[in-house]
Amino acid sequence: MTATIISVVQQKGGVGKSTICMNVAGAYVEAGYKVLVVDADPQGSALSWAAAAPEGTPFPAHVSGLAQMGTKLHTELRRQAEDYDIILVDTPPHADAPQPRSALKMSDFALLPMQCTPIDLNSSYAERALVFEIAEVNEDLKARVLFSRVDKRLVIGREVAKAMRDFGIPTIEPGVRQRKSLQEAYAFGTCITSMEPKSQEAQDFRNLAENILKHIAEDEPVIEYIDRVLAAEQEASQGVA
Repeated sequence: MTATIISVVQQKGGVGKSTICMNVAGAYVEAGYKVLVVDADPQGSALSWAAAAPEGTPFPAHVSGLAQMGTKLHTELRRQAEDYDIILVDTPPHADAPQPRSALKMSDFALLPMQCTPIDLNSSYAERALVFEIAEVNEDLKARVLFSRVDKRLVIGREVAKAMRDFGIPTIEPGVRQRKSLQEAYAFGTCITSMEPKSQEAQDFRNLAENILKHIAEDEPVIEYIDRVLAAEQEASQGVA
């Protein structure tokens, strides 16, 4: 058994990386996979989430704190991959932190959550640059952008969604909506698929988990479209000049 490794990376805080990791993990456990969540963020949000679970009802997936591994995180992921079907890595919100870079070296898939705001879009270019850089080494790496804390009532969100066509990394559906129930899942140390299994939020995470595996199987690796993306940006900038 060699695990599929999914790293959730974004330099901007507040986009819900831990919420995504923990709830996607819960969806995979429900589907029958053996799952490890690696908390690679020194803030330890995933560890705190799991620790909030009541005695006798642990969080569905195993959660391990490995932020201290730093630049050696990929070596530990390689070791752990023999014991799990899926590993999700929750990384710190710093583009220059060693953990995201190290995790991506061993990852099959990079998931880049971002809110539908111009600020989030602009800040995501640093994360895109990191994904493009690591793809030169990890040639099998695939990536998608996930809209988080989505409020479809806001016009600005729809405009940012349109602008994503020029970002270079495609999006994945469904986006993660802003819901109080996801905060409650954290408070109770569980996941939405366990707490409210019949809710739309639970089904969204099931669909997201399934779509991640689908994109891993079917998408072209990042390395294959980097040149197209950068050439198109250069051409556009020359046209403006």
